[in-house]
Amino acid sequence: MSEHPAHPPEQALEKLYQRVRRRLRSRRILEALAVALLLLLLITLLAAAIMAALRFEETVVAWARLGVYSAALILGAVVLVPLLRPLPAHVLAHYLEDRDPQLDALLITATQTRDILAGPGDASPILARALIARAVARCQESNLVEGLERARLKRAGDWLSGTLALALALALFGPLPLRHGLGLLADPGQEPALGSPYTLQVLPGDLALLAGEDLRIQATSTHFRPKAMELVTRGGPDQPWQRTAMTAGQARDFESFLFDLEKPLEYYVEAEGIRSGSYHIEIIPRPTVTRIDLHYHFPAHTGRPPERVEDGGEISAVQGTRVELTITPDRPVARGRLLLDGQHPLPLEIVQDGTLTTMLTLEQDGHYHVELPAQGRLVPASPEYAIATWADRLPSVQLLLPGRDHPATPVEEVAFRVRADDDVAIRELELVLSVNGGPDQVVPLLDGPSPTTQVTGEHTLYLEERALTPGDMIAYYVRARDRAADPRRLVTTDMYFID
Repeated sequence: MSEHPAHPPEQALEKLYQRVRRRLRSRRILEALAVALLLLLLITLLAAAIMAALRFEETVVAWARLGVYSAALILGAVVLVPLLRPLPAHVLAHYLEDRDPQLDALLITATQTRDILAGPGDASPILARALIARAVARCQESNLVEGLERARLKRAGDWLSGTLALALALALFGPLPLRHGLGLLADPGQEPALGSPYTLQVLPGDLALLAGEDLRIQATSTHFRPKAMELVTRGGPDQPWQRTAMTAGQARDFESFLFDLEKPLEYYVEAEGIRSGSYHIEIIPRPTVTRIDLHYHFPAHTGRPPERVEDGGEISAVQGTRVELTITPDRPVARGRLLLDGQHPLPLEIVQDGTLTTMLTLEQDGHYHVELPAQGRLVPASPEYAIATWADRLPSVQLLLPGRDHPATPVEEVAFRVRADDDVAIRELELVLSVNGGPDQVVPLLDGPSPTTQVTGEHTLYLEERALTPGDMIAYYVRARDRAADPRRLVTTDMYFID
């Protein structure tokens, strides 16, 4: 038989205290963990908010990471404190006595008795063990340990679960800047600019323009409202960047215009430290018209022959004139059109020699320009030319010589000189004579329709050939017409006399 028999009551008491220690330590760890996680979440949210406010600058992100990681280490150490703090038996006895007043110091006495038995002394082992056994039995009967710290454990667990749920909800469904900040803190190797919610969307981005075209650049900020935005451009890698303030539009929109672009351009947009991607504008040579020849076909009633104007552009003629345009482009093209007054298109016919042609009937004043294909569309390839038209006006006629009543001798030679003007052509110019009231004698002053708008006619009247005597009277005047045999288009001078 062993000299040191087992002491079941003492062991039962120690097991009781171990159970209490575990529950207390669990409660303290759970509470510390809930508080630590809540504090860490608040610190993390504050760090993410600061990073978002400062647009995730690299230095700010580095300091935020350092602060959050340091806080995590400190709070982790706080959570470990309950594991290192000893809980003596007499403390546990008082703790249990406070929660069950019916023990009436029985557990405290049993703990003290156990300590006496463990040391040298003359205490009766039988009575001491009986006291200890009674205290253990009383605790077991009341289920004191089983219900210990149940409410506080539940409350700490709820706080911990709520904190974790809040953190998860913010990480998954929070504002995009906050989620980006949390991601940067969770992944220390992630670049701050990668996936940043603060972006600038720029239109039109990369594109090709025809030389001389204008460009409207639009920029929209995402998740922030900048007070100002700048367009940054340069003509080439060896040229300095040029900054231009953009004009604010609605909400987060800004715009800027670039006019008459002739050279390639690189550009980006910047606002409050946020920079868009870099874009390129390619300039494509514009197709141009190098020459326009005009072939006028005047109305038939004018009798005026066709007229060709080489290397012209501006069109001017009487209404009803048909104008054939021969257009020479600077390069071969497969199609084209002539645009009247910016609205009415006339297709151009391709000629075998590479020129383009169309026929235009003049009805009213206006403008026209030529469009040729480029980049899959028709673009202006010539200046805008004016079209001037007018209604066919009556001609005017003037008797230059003698231009008055004229006394003469029967053998004198009388010289006549007349001038006629018209907006299109003079078809008839005639001198009309009448001797002593006799029948009219018509002297044509034109061989045929005039190709010009102003003509001069001359005629010499030999009086000696007419067997005139003193006292005879010759009446004369000049008439002109711009349409043959049309009495409505006839104009005359005043009538004069040769005495």
